[in-house]
Parts: sequence; C-alpha cells; structure tokens
Amino acid sequence: MIIGNSWAANHARIFYDECGKKANSIVQFTIAGCDPFVSYRFSAKTCIPALKTFVEAVKKEKPDYLFSFSRMVDINDPVPSNSTDDPIFKLMRVQKNQLVKHVKRKMLLLNALPDISYTDVSKIIKIVKNGKDLNQFDKSLIAVDATLARERYSKLIAECPKCELIDYNPLFYNNSTKTWRFYDVENGGLSYFTSQSHFSFHGLELIRKVYTDICNKFAIHALRSDL
Repeated sequence: MIIGNSWAANHARIFYDECGKKANSIVQFTIAGCDPFVSYRFSAKTCIPALKTFVEAVKKEKPDYLFSFSRMVDINDPVPSNSTDDPIFKLMRVQKNQLVKHVKRKMLLLNALPDISYTDVSKIIKIVKNGKDLNQFDKSLIAVDATLARERYSKLIAECPKCELIDYNPLFYNNSTKTWRFYDVENGGLSYFTSQSHFSFHGLELIRKVYTDICNKFAIHALRSDL
C-alpha cells in the first residue's frame, strides 16, 4: 500500500512498474496537500481530519508493506518558542503508532528533501549553459532547508523496529560541497523537478532503481518466510 500527499501519486507509476510484479495487489491512497504523519499548520481544516482517514484506510487494507511518500509540509516547522518539547514530533509519534500496528511486515517512510524555489526551475538550463558557479546556484535554489524534518524522521525510525527510511540523499546530495543538486548537469541542466513541485520524468527515472532494489529485497524475504 502507498499513502501520502500528491507525491504518492507522483511516485505511483515507477512504484507499480518496479513492485507490481512482486505483489498480489497494490493500493494507493492519496490526499493532496496532506502528510500522513502530521498536520500542524498547512491546510489544517482538511489535513487534521485526514490523519484519521489515513489510519482508517491502512486499517482496512492491513498491508504487508506500507510506503509513505510525502512532500515536506508541516514536518519541517520549527518548535514553537513557547514550547518546552517538540509538538510536531509528538504528533508524528502518535500517528506512527496508529499506522504501524496495522502493517504486517514493514512501514517505509520517504525521508524529507528540501523545498526548492520552483519559480527558479526555468532558470536552471540557462545557468548551466552559461557556466555559472553551480554550487552557489544550488544553495540559492533551496527555498526551505529540510534539516529539522530529517532529524524528526530519524528519531521516529529509531524507535520503530518495523520502520525503515527511504532516503534520496545519495542521489541528490554532495557530501564534499554540502549542497543539494536537483538537476542533471550532464544533460544540460535537465531538472529533476517540475515547477509544480513534483518529480519530473527525468527525476522519476533517477529514483526508479531505489524501488527496484527495495521490492526485490522484500519479495525474497517474503518468499523465504513462506517456505
């Protein structure tokens, strides 16, 4: 089963391609704009009730494997200045506990990526073509850093034996320059994202192998457990 905001639908084609033959069935449940693990500020009128709806959907399906694909929204909000703890993480923990008890084998969560300035996507090809300082451009392209969101995901996974993180860090992050790069320099600056904040066709093809490897691994494990 795959759940999430519009990124779940965005991932669906490659997920079905790579995992469909390994599964008896795949169910997709998407609520646009709503993260399955927390709703704190953004579209609260819609997304706070959606938290319960996500749980009900997973409870109904009782999947062997649950995948959560969500673009970062509230999960990166700072801790309120008047708070002595992290209310966003506490909400994530409650929701995680509600979801994972209906999952038979594994729950996999896509780790957060920074939000880029999507209005600047159209500038990428020109910047690459003109030989500008790409490391500086990479930094300017980041609209919202994902450090806090990634820390919260790591803490959530650490206390959940049935959970795993899916992390695109190796595909997009340069450890030497400490920068994220969301376009393909070798292909003239072809963007991995659209101006609507979704993975482009080129971006989806880049991450495809992640799901080939994951679903091959789980198919083998499932077969062995059934022997």
